[in-house]
Amino acid sequence: MSMAQITLFFANHTSDNLIRIRDAAYAFFDDHSMKTEKGEFQLAGGRIGMEIAVNDEMKRTHAMIDAMVLSAIFILCALFYRSIVGSLMFTLPLILGNMVAFAYMAMNNIGLSINTLPVAAVGVGVGVDFAIYIYNRCIEEFQHQKSWEDTILISVRTSGKAVIFTGLTMVLPILTWYFLSDLKFQAQMGVFLAIILSTNVLLSVTVHPLMLQLIRPRFIIRLSEKTNRQGSDSSGKVE
Repeated sequence: MSMAQITLFFANHTSDNLIRIRDAAYAFFDDHSMKTEKGEFQLAGGRIGMEIAVNDEMKRTHAMIDAMVLSAIFILCALFYRSIVGSLMFTLPLILGNMVAFAYMAMNNIGLSINTLPVAAVGVGVGVDFAIYIYNRCIEEFQHQKSWEDTILISVRTSGKAVIFTGLTMVLPILTWYFLSDLKFQAQMGVFLAIILSTNVLLSVTVHPLMLQLIRPRFIIRLSEKTNRQGSDSSGKVE
């Protein structure tokens, strides 16, 4: 007879309502003492408390996963291209693409869950491939053009087509989930992943060429000259 449980039932378990319930509970005891003459109130968990804890953990895990994925991409690009500037040029547009996708989630009241977290990570990992196509083509083409304008234009006209074709073959099948799937989550995630991939495709053929023109990174010139020397050495050995 030392403990008694008071249970409150709520029909609305959306994230905003969970936060409102938590704040209301703590606000009540800001004005009232948790200790009484014969006992003490202790805030327990229950269904609402459990869901609040899960949401808080999701927010923390989401930030950690995004940071780990972007850090891995940054480090790998820095090691491969031997350039910090190049790594930043690869990574920053990915952050912009994620912001567009999460804006869609906010507009459609799609919350973070164990299902939405890997979708964002997959979108970022696939999205960086499109930029790599453009940059590697610039490295190959710069040794022949010696002009940034011509190099960028030819790279976008050639590898840009591959980016568009690859993006369409990935986005269109996934987008059909929205129209064909009876599962609401699968339909929403189909649109969510399609938005991430579409945004990264558009950034690859618009923002990345613009950054190349404005920044004119030296690693493009350095790797192009290295490729040219290796090609010349190989030709000499064949002769």
